[in-house]
Amino acid sequence: MTTINTTSTTTTAHTAPTRVERTRLLARIAADLAGASNIVALIAPAGSGKTTVLDQLLDARRAQGDNVLSLPAPHTCGAGGLWPNLLAAIQAASLPTGMSSELASVLGDALHGSGSPGPTQLDLPTPVWVCVDDAHEWSGAGARRHLAGLLSLAQPLLRFAIGARHTPHGLLSTSLLNGSAHEYRSADLAFDRDEARMLMVADGIGLGEGDLGTLLARTDGWVAGLRLAALAMGSRRDRSTFVRNFAGTDRTVADYLVTEVLSSLPQDRIELLLDVSVAERINLDLARVLTGRCDAGGLLEELVVSNALVRTVRDEPDWYELHPLLRSYLRAESQRRDESRHRRHQVATIDWFETAGDIRGAIRHAITAADWSRAESLTAESCVRIAVTDGPEAMREILRSLPAWLQTRPAVAGAAALTAVLDDNLAAAELDLAVLDTTTDEPTRRAAYRAIALLASARNRPLGPDEVTGALAALETEAGRDPDLVLLGRSLASMALAMLGDLDAAATTASSIARISRARGLDFLLFRTLGAKCAVATFRSDLGSVRAHASEAIELADRRGWYRSPRLAQLHGELALAEWQRGDDVSAAHHARMAVEMADPDADPLSAAAAACIYDLTVGAAEAGLDLGTIADIQAFNALWTSLPPAAVAAFACFELMVTLRCHEVDLAGSVVRRAADVIPQAPDVEVFKAMRHVYSGHGAAAREDLDRVGNRTFLTSRTAVVASAITAHLADEAGRPAHSHEALLDALRVAEQGHLMRCLLDAAPSVRNLLLRGRGRFGRHEGFVAEILNFASTRPYPEGGTGLALTGKELAVLRDLPSMLSLREIADAHVVSINTVKTHVRAVYRKFGVATRREAVDAARQSGLL
Repeated sequence: MTTINTTSTTTTAHTAPTRVERTRLLARIAADLAGASNIVALIAPAGSGKTTVLDQLLDARRAQGDNVLSLPAPHTCGAGGLWPNLLAAIQAASLPTGMSSELASVLGDALHGSGSPGPTQLDLPTPVWVCVDDAHEWSGAGARRHLAGLLSLAQPLLRFAIGARHTPHGLLSTSLLNGSAHEYRSADLAFDRDEARMLMVADGIGLGEGDLGTLLARTDGWVAGLRLAALAMGSRRDRSTFVRNFAGTDRTVADYLVTEVLSSLPQDRIELLLDVSVAERINLDLARVLTGRCDAGGLLEELVVSNALVRTVRDEPDWYELHPLLRSYLRAESQRRDESRHRRHQVATIDWFETAGDIRGAIRHAITAADWSRAESLTAESCVRIAVTDGPEAMREILRSLPAWLQTRPAVAGAAALTAVLDDNLAAAELDLAVLDTTTDEPTRRAAYRAIALLASARNRPLGPDEVTGALAALETEAGRDPDLVLLGRSLASMALAMLGDLDAAATTASSIARISRARGLDFLLFRTLGAKCAVATFRSDLGSVRAHASEAIELADRRGWYRSPRLAQLHGELALAEWQRGDDVSAAHHARMAVEMADPDADPLSAAAAACIYDLTVGAAEAGLDLGTIADIQAFNALWTSLPPAAVAAFACFELMVTLRCHEVDLAGSVVRRAADVIPQAPDVEVFKAMRHVYSGHGAAAREDLDRVGNRTFLTSRTAVVASAITAHLADEAGRPAHSHEALLDALRVAEQGHLMRCLLDAAPSVRNLLLRGRGRFGRHEGFVAEILNFASTRPYPEGGTGLALTGKELAVLRDLPSMLSLREIADAHVVSINTVKTHVRAVYRKFGVATRREAVDAARQSGLL
């Protein structure tokens, strides 16, 4: 193989580079200097901006009164090595006479080894910095000894700033370990988005955020790459196209890479780089396969150490990668020199990744090699495994890289349909499925994809039991060919079964799929299945399971970077409800906000509507009461109740009633009851909801009639059971039957404690808090739960806002006289009613606020905004 020509063929005008202030990096260096650091070392490849950063750092130190000694580059030194240059730097700095002589003496002793043992403490009027740029060029035993002697003197009054392409002779090891030196490498010197934008603007180049992000990815923030791109873009009209195509093959970039990076490398290192450039990343085994060299790993490590734009992959030290611009240059050069050899390396790379089980890597390399037949077959065969392991975004990334003509092929269209389904974009999935319908090939595969799309729609479109059964039967035909597809279908079926109300079957199916997903590392399938398990737990009012499943799914999504999944809105919303029921308002508010933020009305309208309603009633009601926006959100969500199973409708209706009644919105509560009656007309829960509204309105007799109609029927949700028993306790206490009241309260506690339905019990009726207070010491094993409820109740303010509709007009009139010094007789005379009528109104006010005295009623009314 011939050598690379290291002679630049392009002459570039030497203009002063645009100065970009490295504020972020300089602030970090300043923070390190404020500690124990006395040596600043910038160790990075050519073109990383080391000299510029050193200049900015030392300018800042000069502005603070420090003195700076800058050593000339090694190639300007004579036979005397570093010492004559150091003397020249001291003289050039124009230091005071005494200071110059002291520095010369101390530094001379350090360089020549004649100083006293141990570091010499200097007593200088101002700090002095010694700047050694291009330190890697100091070679030979004398240079190493001189540098070591200098660095041994580092102290707050004598500091060193070093720039080098690689760590000079390992001299910094001890200083780095003891904290007296800080090293800043390529990643630290790379431009961030703001700095790259400043560079482009300063050069008169306007780029959109998308193009700027693409340019940063292509250059990896490498300063030289960005500057060369800016230089080349100056004469381009279509800058977006330039950015998309910018690579190491650009002539200016190629010349720079050859001159500044490759020219200093031995030929065998260059040949190794040419061979491995076909792979986007390399480990030792792949490097040996591509190069045929047993020492390939050692050579790669040498290139990393010498900062030849080769680095280890973050968090994966067994893998190496070339800088994007260097790799694109070498890949083009390899193909230009010997295309058949380059092609063999490409095929070997695809084979290696496929054999290693990294199908995504194999597909990416097939696309890079324009091996469309291989890319199509790998995509068709592995799309399900990729999707259920890494999620739809991983498949979308592959599909976007395929040419448009290939995306119309049935095999690729099937992969696109599956991706759209898992992304909850059923409209896009239907378009891709239509492509499949144009062919008669593989009818069972097409039927399986159709079944997947049908089951995925169950969250927002009620399916019948026969539809779910038929879809599962269609999937079973693929069991022998693609078991992952069948697992995905069963996971989606678990949600469909939950929406049908068959919670036992849904829970059993989801638990089985979750167990298999964990064992096989199918992360996205596990994420989706946990969503189904969480929905089942929500419908069952099993708050403990809701917390466990939702938390696990959210943590998994966070770990894998699935921040945009619409399913997160469902999980955060259900977790917000669970935390709110348990009395953890801070956590509930966090998850309610996250649910609203992540909701996607197009992908999952049910979760989006639920998120808005949950946020309004858990966060908004506590902060500002209920308003017209809240009413609209409640109505929008309740309009979708027909797609929920009956147990879920009952659970959500109970939740809405708890908040609306506590905020005195009796009319709004009435609309919730009526909607529930329309959707679940035969459910006994509706009678309890009516009773709850009547209790808060002070109509005890009507509430008793409602509960009498319940009979022995079983409630849809345990929340209703808690409310029914609590209302019974409230009515019995009101009727003067304390024993019956206490027994009913115990029944409510038994159910509430099992699901930790703390708020459900507390807000079932206005007098529950007082009943719990009066009964303390008589609740047996429930005493701990009662103490938790009362502790929460003592810290919870009455809701502000509302219209006061829970109190009748006469009760409100009497309430407004309670803060005065008027007696009940005087209040009765003022309203021209009997004292017994006033007493009746006062008792109703006490009951509705859950208080026992006139002062408590006044305080409660003020807290609620009624006074």
